[in-house]
Amino acid sequence: MQHLPKFIKDLDWKYSIREIVLIVIGILVALGLNNWKENQQLKNEETEILQELVMSLQNDLKDIRINLEIHEKSYESTLLLIDHLKQGKSYSDTLDAHFGMALGSSFFLSDNVAYNTLEKKGRQLITDINIRSELSTLYAHDYAFIKELEEIDRDNLLFNLQPYYTENFKEFILFQTATPINYEDLRNDFDYLGKLEWVRDNRKYTVARYGLIKNRVEDLVLVIEQEIEKK
Repeated sequence: MQHLPKFIKDLDWKYSIREIVLIVIGILVALGLNNWKENQQLKNEETEILQELVMSLQNDLKDIRINLEIHEKSYESTLLLIDHLKQGKSYSDTLDAHFGMALGSSFFLSDNVAYNTLEKKGRQLITDINIRSELSTLYAHDYAFIKELEEIDRDNLLFNLQPYYTENFKEFILFQTATPINYEDLRNDFDYLGKLEWVRDNRKYTVARYGLIKNRVEDLVLVIEQEIEKK
């Protein structure tokens, strides 16, 4: 090799350098392709979980709207009864529907399947930090709080209002109708008036909370749908 002409030695070096460059380029291309595949897979997974979240939130909206309507009707019935009793108005069978509806309550069933899947995969799968934040607030705070409100309401209904209605009303069908056994006694019963006022205040607050949650879910669905369109 020592006696090889200089131009041959130069060719060997050039060939070696070219081979090294080609190998490096090949490695970089392979790494880039692998990274692209991984990013594409993550992007597909993100799109899939976002689509599932939209479906879950739309299911929640159906339940939220139904429950909101129940509490609104119960609130209106309670207001009417309180006004009727305080003014000492006489009995009318049209009041029966309001006596029954005053006890209207609800049980929020949120569809947590998609969010639980996201929690297992890691919330970082969703690249938009605002969507992640809104989801966390909705599921960990808003949903938990409304369920706690409803639990308090059900306990009051089960252990306080329902026993009172069973004793003082006939033809009692929860949320539908209740006929006072003795309306005059009922009209002068400050304990019953106090119960109605508790229900009124609870319904007013629950309606407000449900309204806020409904708006938040509707806005979040729109934001997630817009994020899906960008993928």
